Amino acid sequence: MISENIKRHRAKNNLTQKDLAELLHVTPQAVSRWETGDVEPSIGAINSLARIFQITVDELLNAEGGNAPSASAVSEAAASEETVSNIAKHVAEEMIKKSNESQPKPVLAVCDSCKRPIYDGKDMVSKTKGGARCYVCAACDKKEKQQQYKSQLYYSDGQRKKSYGWGAALAIVALIIGIVLIVTQGAKSYTIATTVALPILTFTFVSCLFLKNNFVGEMFLEILSWGFVKFPGLIFTLDLDGIVWVICVKALFFVLGILLAVLALLLALCLCLPISLFVYPFAIKRNIANPELTERD
Repeated sequence: MISENIKRHRAKNNLTQKDLAELLHVTPQAVSRWETGDVEPSIGAINSLARIFQITVDELLNAEGGNAPSASAVSEAAASEETVSNIAKHVAEEMIKKSNESQPKPVLAVCDSCKRPIYDGKDMVSKTKGGARCYVCAACDKKEKQQQYKSQLYYSDGQRKKSYGWGAALAIVALIIGIVLIVTQGAKSYTIATTVALPILTFTFVSCLFLKNNFVGEMFLEILSWGFVKFPGLIFTLDLDGIVWVICVKALFFVLGILLAVLALLLALCLCLPISLFVYPFAIKRNIANPELTERD
């Protein structure tokens, strides 16, 4: 019997019940109950006893007795016990993981829009507001971008409608000018060409200015700025002749300034009107397809 084998091998190795209990990390009473046959040791204890006594499990179990389990049975039971141990370890790890997940996460920032705490760095978006850095959550950032897009879409649609209205109104004015030319100077080739081309060019030019997604407006202002020249200062004597001379020169500068401005305006119109005829189709297409490209005031 296993109880007798434990007692015999313990005595053979000069171990007391207390010594054996300490090696097995059990109580001396447990060893005593094994030796009296009141309780049989567990599979793990049997393996440990065999290692301590430096014998095989078969020798410890005394397979000849017929009641003891075979070595293969002990091995299967030990494997089963190891599997149970692994499962218990996995369950313990999952419990620790869930316990860690249940712990309150640190607050990284507070959303500047909805005032909710932000726990995940992936949910945090940095922005600059009033020259200071602030943070918003991903949901508020998405909502803000949608609102900005809707606002830009509304503005772009408004500019397109203005281009239609003002372009048509000024084209009618240009058409009236062409009709007046025909009436006053007769139906000549240049008056007819002016009556046909001027309203079209006026419409495309004004429309490009309102659409604000092309270079026509910037080009027009740049050429127009050439006519605003700063004239040099004047040195004169404080007498009647000097004062008259200054007044005359200032008047001359004033007239020259007006002439330069008018020439710059005519040059800008002469260049931008025909160019707008080719730019307008792309500008109106861009306004409809990509409203966010329309520059706001």
